[in-house]
Amino acid sequence: MIPRLFQISFLFLFTLLTGCEATSITIESTSPPLEVQHQLEQDWLIEFDAGNYTIENPYLLKDPYQNSPLSYLLMFKTEEEAIVSYEVVGHTPQLSFTYTSPTPTKEHFLILTGLYANEMNTIHLQATLETGEVLMHTLHLKTDPLPSQAIHPKVTQFKTNSEQTKLYLVSDDHYHYLIDEAGDIRWIQKASSGSVTPLKDGTLLTYDVPAFYYYHQALIERNYLGQILKQMYIPGAGHHSLVETDGGDYLINSSDKSNNRYIEDIIYLLDSNTGDVLETINLRDYLDVSRFEQTLPQAIKGDYNDWFHLNYAMIDSSDQSVIASGRSQSMVVKINPEKKEIKWILGAPDEVNESLQPYLLTPVNEPFSWPFAQHSAKVLPDLDQNPETTDLILFDNHVDIGVFPRKLYPDLNQYSRAVHYRIHESDLTIEQLWSFGEELNPPLFSSIISEVDYLPMNESMLVLFGFIQQGNQTGGKLFEVDAHDASSIVFEMELLAEGINHIYTSEALDMSDLNLTIEFTPISSLSKVNLNVQKETPLLPESFTKKRLDSSLIQTMTLTDSVLFLDTYLMKEQITDELTLVLTNVNEERYTYSISPTDCFLVTMDDSIPRLPSAYKRALKKENLYRVIDRTDLSLLPSDVYTVSFFTNQTLYETSYKLHLQH
Repeated sequence: MIPRLFQISFLFLFTLLTGCEATSITIESTSPPLEVQHQLEQDWLIEFDAGNYTIENPYLLKDPYQNSPLSYLLMFKTEEEAIVSYEVVGHTPQLSFTYTSPTPTKEHFLILTGLYANEMNTIHLQATLETGEVLMHTLHLKTDPLPSQAIHPKVTQFKTNSEQTKLYLVSDDHYHYLIDEAGDIRWIQKASSGSVTPLKDGTLLTYDVPAFYYYHQALIERNYLGQILKQMYIPGAGHHSLVETDGGDYLINSSDKSNNRYIEDIIYLLDSNTGDVLETINLRDYLDVSRFEQTLPQAIKGDYNDWFHLNYAMIDSSDQSVIASGRSQSMVVKINPEKKEIKWILGAPDEVNESLQPYLLTPVNEPFSWPFAQHSAKVLPDLDQNPETTDLILFDNHVDIGVFPRKLYPDLNQYSRAVHYRIHESDLTIEQLWSFGEELNPPLFSSIISEVDYLPMNESMLVLFGFIQQGNQTGGKLFEVDAHDASSIVFEMELLAEGINHIYTSEALDMSDLNLTIEFTPISSLSKVNLNVQKETPLLPESFTKKRLDSSLIQTMTLTDSVLFLDTYLMKEQITDELTLVLTNVNEERYTYSISPTDCFLVTMDDSIPRLPSAYKRALKKENLYRVIDRTDLSLLPSDVYTVSFFTNQTLYETSYKLHLQH
């Protein structure tokens, strides 16, 4: 049920074959995917209500949302209210997958998952009536093989230290997975993003609605059947971590689409019920944007000003401060947003400006190493029962990103590791308590992504090396390690696949963490206003040049749920030049929406691009050709038919496209 973009390929084909410009293309409003989802669910309920579906003859629908191939919709009725449970028989008793519904009902709507791929599964159903009577039935379901792009988990070491069976939530470039302790995939779901986090209500939060590169413009909450429970648009463009706060709201990493094309340096706190922005934290207000400005390599900085590269943020519940990790700065910072002040800075002191030096932490023990290009910086519970200290873990990729002197840090690029620091806030000192990775033989080096988590029940660390290579396979390696003795490995699993693949997330769950009941209620997209919050409505000058935009340059144009999505090529003299979307109705009334420079990026000769008109070929050579990817909320625009144009550099580029907007 992920929204699908209507690709206007027929127009390009027409232009390519005839060399002529199509006269007019009208884009109709299409039904929102959430409405389509709800209509499907109503059809299932009508069929269910019309049949006699009991525990002996349940209603079963395999992968109804077409994204979770090891999951079924399971529905049946009992004459009395009953608590329902099921058991998917495991390869060993400890690996059996069990679930019990939380409340007694007469109609039972469950997500049946935990099945093995490509084999006959045995499932024991049980309904315990209020009278004490127990109804039982056994199902046998044959599943399909896993998709060809799925990873191949392989457990290479396992010393059980818990009576409770773990499931590992893992994500890669293609799917989210639940993997059991034997290395078998028991659940799989198509991924709209590698970033995924389990929520306290037993569902999953992930990014959706792709924008450019690996950035997204929406969040979705989804269950283990693939049903979308919530969709909210976000300001800027999200990437990396998603954190549910103690209060149940969402903390995300994003941007503010500034004209300077800063990226990944804004933290937003979003209301989880509405998508409204509760708080905005701009790291440019606290730190030095100019640090490494001249030395940060283009390969790190990219096409944007990625001076910080925010990859994790969380709220320290002990004092409501915010912890933020930045890869480009090799820095973790603690800030007090209420007082607008820095509490401390964890990182190598090289080139830190004079105004920030008082906040730098000073090491007080050996061995000690600074982290470089780190990820996943997380505050732990108060392990030493001392409110004056902060325990913090992170994954230290230990990468040479080209700004730190190798003579001072000769072990860069030699290994990656997970590390536990203890910070003494009163005197701004830091000690290293635990580190895992340096002593591995051979060492593992993950230049990007990766994660570490603390598992308090076992007093262990879950360590993910997210991008490693073994032969012709890439992916990750997952360890569970004693939190007091880094030499004691409890669990080890390879997460590899053929070709290029990345493992973004790892979480340890147990079966009680999963919400496998399902409800069918209509929902709609939230907070579409966030798409426009950073847009302006520029006035066009009285006189300007008009030109026709070759329609073959427009890759995609869709209108869904009053949101206009554009993917097009345009010429601009500079990437930061003003660009405006212009919509004109039949009465020649113009409505304008600015398009941020952050939504434009330079097209190079290496890019895969369509057949270009001559003028655009010249622009490509002059580095004046840009790709523009933009979403605009048109909910407040009156229903009408609008022609689409773009204004930049005193020129209005008219297109052959018309929007038929209907609310």
